[in-house]
Amino acid sequence: MSIGFRVYENIERAPAALVNRLGECDTADIADVTRQAATMRGLHRIGNMPGRVAGTAVTVSLPLGGVNMLKMAMAQLREGDVLVVSTRGSSDFAMFGGLLAQGMNKRGVVAMVVDGYVRDADEIAQSGFPIFARGVVPNACLADAPGEVNVPIACGGVVVFPGSIVVADTNGVACVQAADAACVAGRVTELHGKHVEWGPLLTKGEFPGMDSARKAVTDQGCAFIG
Repeated sequence: MSIGFRVYENIERAPAALVNRLGECDTADIADVTRQAATMRGLHRIGNMPGRVAGTAVTVSLPLGGVNMLKMAMAQLREGDVLVVSTRGSSDFAMFGGLLAQGMNKRGVVAMVVDGYVRDADEIAQSGFPIFARGVVPNACLADAPGEVNVPIACGGVVVFPGSIVVADTNGVACVQAADAACVAGRVTELHGKHVEWGPLLTKGEFPGMDSARKAVTDQGCAFIG
C-alpha cells in the first residue's frame, strides 16, 4: 500500500437528517457543549459568509502542498460536502485560490476548511464561497507532491474523519462525528433552555451565576480588597 500517497474513493457520509439537525446549531454553542473538543482553533473566515453552513467532510492531507492531489480530493466531492484540507499549517504556499472557489460553488460544495493558507482573497469574497483558513499568502503551491485523500486528518487542532459533519458560521468551524451528532444537538437544545431562563435577569441588567462564580474564585484563593 502506498502510504502517504493514496486516495480512498468510498466513504460513509453522515445522514442528511443529522447534518441538517447539527446545522441548526451555532459553533459557539457546539464549543460549549463539547468542552471545546469539536471546535477548530487558529482558522479565520476568508471573504464573506452567507450564514451558517453544514456538510459532510471530504478530507485531504497535503503536508507538502500538491495541487494535483488537491484535485483528486475535489473529484470526490458531492453536493453538500465540505472539503477539509491539512497542510499542517504551512505558510509557505497557498493551497487554494479564487478560480477554484468559483468551481466549488457551482458544484454545490458547502465550504472549504484549510489548516493552511489560501490566496486571491478578493476573488474568494466575490465568489461567495465560504472558506476558512489560517490566512492569505500570494505563493502558489507545487503541482506535484504526495498526499492522502479521505484519511483522518488534523485541522485546527481537531481530528476530522471522512464523512463527519462540519458546521461553519461567523464564529468559526466545528466538526462532529456522526455517532455524536444527535447527542451534541440535544445538548445545544438544553443550553438554549438555560439561555431562556437567564433572559429575565439580563433584561434587568443582572448576570446569571454571579454567586457561584464568587464562591468558586474565593475557594481558589482570590482576595477581595476594599
